[in-house]
Amino acid sequence: MTENWGKFLTSYNGQIFMLVSAGLAIIGFVLTLVTLIIDVFNFRHAVREFKRLTESVSTRFVGSFPRHILALAQLINEAADGADIEMLCDGVDYGSFAAPEDHKQLLRALINARSRGVVVKVLLWGPPQAMSIMNKYRDMENRSETTFPLTVNTFVASWRTETGFVNRLEGLFGKLDGVLFNLENAQQVSYRQVRDMLFKESFDDCKSLEFSATLTALQLCLHEWVYERLEDENASVVVRPPRTIDAEVLRTLTAVGLGKLIQEEINIRPGFFFWRVGNEAVYLMPVPGDDALAFRTRDSALVGAFAKIFQYETRRLLNSSFAASQLLLGGAIRRVEKGDGAQKIRDFKIYLFITLLLLTTCFGAVLDLPIKLCASAASVELTFLGYLLYWSEMQLPVPKRVRPQPITWALFGFTTGVAALVQAAQGSGLVGMFPLLVTSLGCFVIAVLTYKASKWRFTITHYLTISLVLVAMVFYVRLKLAPATTSNANLAAIFATVADVVAYWPSLTKAYDNPIEESPRNAFWNGVKFIPAYWALQRDPPIAAWLFMAIIGGFNIVYAGLLAYWRHRQRRGLWPFLPR
Repeated sequence: MTENWGKFLTSYNGQIFMLVSAGLAIIGFVLTLVTLIIDVFNFRHAVREFKRLTESVSTRFVGSFPRHILALAQLINEAADGADIEMLCDGVDYGSFAAPEDHKQLLRALINARSRGVVVKVLLWGPPQAMSIMNKYRDMENRSETTFPLTVNTFVASWRTETGFVNRLEGLFGKLDGVLFNLENAQQVSYRQVRDMLFKESFDDCKSLEFSATLTALQLCLHEWVYERLEDENASVVVRPPRTIDAEVLRTLTAVGLGKLIQEEINIRPGFFFWRVGNEAVYLMPVPGDDALAFRTRDSALVGAFAKIFQYETRRLLNSSFAASQLLLGGAIRRVEKGDGAQKIRDFKIYLFITLLLLTTCFGAVLDLPIKLCASAASVELTFLGYLLYWSEMQLPVPKRVRPQPITWALFGFTTGVAALVQAAQGSGLVGMFPLLVTSLGCFVIAVLTYKASKWRFTITHYLTISLVLVAMVFYVRLKLAPATTSNANLAAIFATVADVVAYWPSLTKAYDNPIEESPRNAFWNGVKFIPAYWALQRDPPIAAWLFMAIIGGFNIVYAGLLAYWRHRQRRGLWPFLPR
C-alpha cells in the first residue's frame, strides 16, 4: 500500500494532486487570515461604536479619585473661546498630591484656556487645604497603609523637578510662615525642613508629628504657588465664608456638650465637587470606605443645578458683610486681613494729594495766572484722580479687584490721541490739548501695566474701533494738508468720538455680567474733568475742538451711574452672575 502511494505521488497525477493540495492549503490560510483581519476591524469598529454610544449618554463614569483629573483637563481643553469655567472644590492645587503629573496637565489646561479668553472662576469651599477632602490620606488612620510612603515619594519627586516652584519655595514659605501652618498641625516647622523634604529621595517613617507638619507646610506652599500662577493669568479665585451659628445658641449647646458637634456639622464640606464648562460638567461624589467617583454629564438639569449653586455661593460671598476678612486666598491672607481699611487709607491719600493740587491751582488763578492754564491744570489733576483711584481698586483682593482690559485701554489711548491732535490743529495750542494728551498717555500706561491681566484677543468690536480710528486719521491728515477746511476737522472729531464709544462695548458687557470688575469712580472723574478742559480752549472754540470732550464726558458720567446702580443691585443680591 505504501509503495503504491509512493508511486502515485511520483507520477504525473500525483504531482498534480500535491499542487492542488498545496494551493488549497494556501487559499485556506489566506481566507483564515482575511477573516481574522476582518474580525479585527469589526472589533475595532464595535469598540468605537460602543465608545460613541457611551459618550452619547448624558452622564457617564470617567474615573475614581484621582484618575479623573485627566478627564477634567480634557473637558477644560475643549472649552470654547470666550466661554466660562466654574470650579467648586477645596483647593486650587486639587489632585497635586495624589496625582502630581495629572495635576500639572490640569494646570496647563487652565492656563491655556485663559490664553484663549476663557473666563476661569474658582470657588474654594473653605480656607486653603493641604490635602483635598476627597483624598483618603487626609485621615491620619489611612497613612499607616504601605502605599502612603510611595505616594509621598511620587509627590516630592514630581514637584522638585518644577523649577518655578523650587525657586519660589523660600518666598512662599515666608508668606505663609506662622499664618497657615498651624491649621492642621500643632507643631511649627522651618524652611530648611520643608526644603529637605522636597529633595529627600525616600521616606520610611511617615507617622511622626514632625513629618505630618512638614508635609502640610510643603503642600500649602504648593497651593500658594498654584494660586499665584492662576492669579497671574487673571483667574478669579474666591473662598466661601464658613457658616456661623448664633453665639447665645452656641453657648447653650456647649453647656450640654453639643457645641463642638453642631459647629462641625454646620461647617461640613459639600458632598460633591464640580467643574462646569458651558453645557458640560464633571462632578465628583465621595463613596464611604472607597475612592470618590467622578462622572461627566451633559444633562441640562444637572449642569443647570451646578450653575445655580455656583452663582448662589459666589453671590452670598460678595453680599456678606464680612467677606473681606474671609477671603483666605493662600498667602494673600495677610494682605486681605487689612481688608477695605488699606484701600480707604490709599484713597484718603489720593484725595488729599489731588485736593492740594487743586487748591494750588485755584491759588494760582487768584494770583492772576492765565485762566486757561489753571483750567487745563485742574482738568489734568482730575484725570490723575480718576486714574489713581482706578489703580487703588486694582490692588484689591479678588473678587473686589477691578479687572482692566488692556486692548480696550490701548484703543482709548488712540482715539483720545487723535482727538487731541484735532484740537491742536484747530488752534487750541498745548494748553488746550494737554488734558486730552495726558488722558491718552494714561490709557497707554494702564494698557502696558496690565497687559498680563488678559490676553490680547481681538473681537469684532476692536476691529471696528481700529477702522474708525484709521478713518479719523485720514481726515486729520487731510486737515493738515488743507487747514482752512473745517469739514475735515469735524469728520475727524466725529469718527474719533464714535470709535471711542464703540470701544466701550466690551467694558459695558463685562460690567453687566459683573459690575465689580469696573470702576464707577474712574468713569465719573474722567467725565467731570472735561468741564475745566473746555475752559482751557480758546474763546468760541470750533465744534471739532469740543465735540469729543462733550460726548465722551457725558458718556463717562452716565456709565459711572450705571456701574453704581448695578453694583448696588449686586450688593442687595438682585444682580447674580449671569452664565454666558
